[in-house]
Amino acid sequence: MVSLQATPTNKGGKHKMPTNSDIPEDLRESAFREYVRIVTADAVIACQYVERTFNAICLVLNVDGLQFSVEDFLSNDSSRMRQTLGKIKSQLKSSNCFNSSFCERLSDFNGRRNRVVHGLFADTFQSHDQITSTNFIAQEYVRECKWVSDEAAELVEIGFGIHRALGIIELSKDPENQETKELMQGFDDFKLVGLSTLKPTFKSLLNELERFQQ
Repeated sequence: MVSLQATPTNKGGKHKMPTNSDIPEDLRESAFREYVRIVTADAVIACQYVERTFNAICLVLNVDGLQFSVEDFLSNDSSRMRQTLGKIKSQLKSSNCFNSSFCERLSDFNGRRNRVVHGLFADTFQSHDQITSTNFIAQEYVRECKWVSDEAAELVEIGFGIHRALGIIELSKDPENQETKELMQGFDDFKLVGLSTLKPTFKSLLNELERFQQ
């Protein structure tokens, strides 16, 4: 007869939770390599949403040098919007609507985004064996990808806020347009963070327009 051993327990009789030391090393390292691929993909995908959000803002502002139309934007074909994030940040800065703090933040994100998208993985790992959980360089790579993903998520929310702030102009043209009102209400939670990116003179103009609408 096969004897059954009791499951180890800690004090209080509860089952002992497995720790990293209980997981076979080859399984742990395999999971880490998969995690590295996931954080890489997550960063790249997050960057696409930043570009889409701020391309929309360039379109609303009708910035100089705009390289796509409303139809291109609504086509769901990204190849018709031939604007890199580098081009977008230059156009937004040239619009003179945004303060230096926001422009610098977008520029910093663009630089780090470019590294992740265009070669950080290949620059960091020369072989499969370097992608290990104990490798400091691999850990730094993961942190950089996560920074890009997290910053991208915040920038998209800021973009929603900018869109809401610019909606004040649209509402001033037709204050009774119910469709525009309902669309803008969907971005109300992001309005303050959007206004915080604007130059004082432009922000004052929008505030004045909003007071007039009330």
